[in-house]
This record gives sequence, structure tokens and C-alpha cells, in this order.
Amino acid sequence: MASRSTMVVAIMALAAFATSASAFTGTPSARTLGQTPRSATSSRQGLRRAPVVASAVVDESTQSGVDKVNEASKKFGGPLSVVTDSLSGVAFAALHAFDDCGVQDAAKNLRVLWTRAFLANSGILEDDVAYELLPESTRGFVSPAAVGAWSAFLPFCDWIKARTEYLDMILTNFLGNHVEGEEPYQVVVIGAGYDTRSLRRQGPNVNFYEVDLPEIVDGKGRLYSKYTNAHPERSTLPTMIGMDLDECRGDSGKPSIIDRLEEAGLKPGVPTMFTFEAVLFYLEPDAVQGLMNSLTE
Repeated sequence: MASRSTMVVAIMALAAFATSASAFTGTPSARTLGQTPRSATSSRQGLRRAPVVASAVVDESTQSGVDKVNEASKKFGGPLSVVTDSLSGVAFAALHAFDDCGVQDAAKNLRVLWTRAFLANSGILEDDVAYELLPESTRGFVSPAAVGAWSAFLPFCDWIKARTEYLDMILTNFLGNHVEGEEPYQVVVIGAGYDTRSLRRQGPNVNFYEVDLPEIVDGKGRLYSKYTNAHPERSTLPTMIGMDLDECRGDSGKPSIIDRLEEAGLKPGVPTMFTFEAVLFYLEPDAVQGLMNSLTE
């Protein structure tokens, strides 16, 4: 038992190192704060922005969507990022080795989820969901009783705190415009990962939609079911659409993201907020162009 505890502590230390090191490697996640002016947009008429082209390269291979995201992250951040992302992948895979929900996800998404739980239990971020989405077998290492052991890493987590609070503020302002008698507003989280807003901010005046890779949507659906079984007062789940966002390229031959959202229930003409949190730089430039064109047509 002692040896297993020692192993998990070592894994947590490795995960904490990889997370803090990303602040210096120039990885996409570390630079998200600098992109916040275009990270989220809300409008009573929906998204109204000129197309933006991002400079990212996604590995074209037979890998799964999750593997492609991990490879894109390594290429985007340079040599040191390859090292830290590889360490991160090993660490978070180990932390989820006994996950009864069978989560398969990019190390970046898991890193953010664990960091939000860590920050919340340290009392510096409002998120009462993230911790409960972690595997019961290992989440105790960022429990309120244990976070003090990792306090030295708090300064390196400011970028996640900042972007989370920024988007929460935008969402609060957007939903604050709702007038009694109007249809519920709509929030579309693109590249949702393990975003917790659809659980934290659910209510009668908002409908959430989440778009991400099919394998991520599948794993998150199992996590959501487990969470809502324990919290029936938060039983309104988002509508989830499994989609590889690189299919937004104009020549993909696939239905547009708007077509898929409307097929899933999104209503034209209803005030809608679209959020992009640390996702666009993982996509091919023509996919970002196609995505923005779809949302502004």
C-alpha cells in the first residue's frame, strides 16, 4: 500500500511539474491568456466576427483525434514542449489508469481539469464540479486536505485561473441580458474538453451545447451521467456533438458545424454565445477559416 502511495505521489509531482513547466515552454495553453479577446464572443444576434486564421499544424495520420491533439501541441510548443507534454501524457494517463469511466482524452484537457480542481480546493477559483469529475481512486491528491503539499505550484497556474474567470465573467454578462419571457439563451462551447460551465451555470434560462471529438464526448458523457446521479439537482446536461473540428474545412464534404448544431436543436435567431477556449491553435488554418465563416454566415 505504501509503495502504491509513493508511486502516485511521484506521478502527481510529475504532473505538477509538467503543468508548471508549460508556462515557460510557449505551449498553446500557456499563451491562452494573450488570446482572451477572441476566446469568447457573445451577442444577442449570435456570433458576429471576421474570420480569423490561426497558425497551427495538426498531424495528418491515422491517429485518433485525441492523439492528433497531443501531437499538435508538441509541435506547436517547440522542443521543450515535446518533453513536458510527453511527461504530462504519462502522468495523467497514470492518474486515470483506474478511472471507472474509461476516459480517453488529450493530456492538455486532463491537465486543465486537474488544475481547476487544485485551484478550487485551494480556495482561489470557483469551480465545485472539477474535483468530482476526477477519478475517485486518485483525486484525493488534490483534495482540500492535500492541496497544501502542492502550493508551490500555485503561481504557475495563474493562466488557467485567469482564462477561467475571464470566460465566466463574459458568460455572466451574457446571461444577465436575458429577459423574463424570452426563449432560453444558448451557449455553444467549441472544443469543450472538460469544461464545467454547463454543470455550474445550468438553469431555466440557458441551453448549453458542447462540441468536441467523438471519443471525448463519449468519455465525458459517462462522467456526466455519474456526476448527475450524485447530484440530481444538476441533472440538466448539455447537448453534446461529436465532431472533429478539422472537418470545418470547406473541402471536407462534411455538414457544417452550424448544420450539426441546428440538427441537435440549436435555434436560429435566439441569442447565442460561442466560446473557444484554448482550441483554435490545434486546428488547420483552413479549418479555422471554415469554422469562422460558418458562424458568421
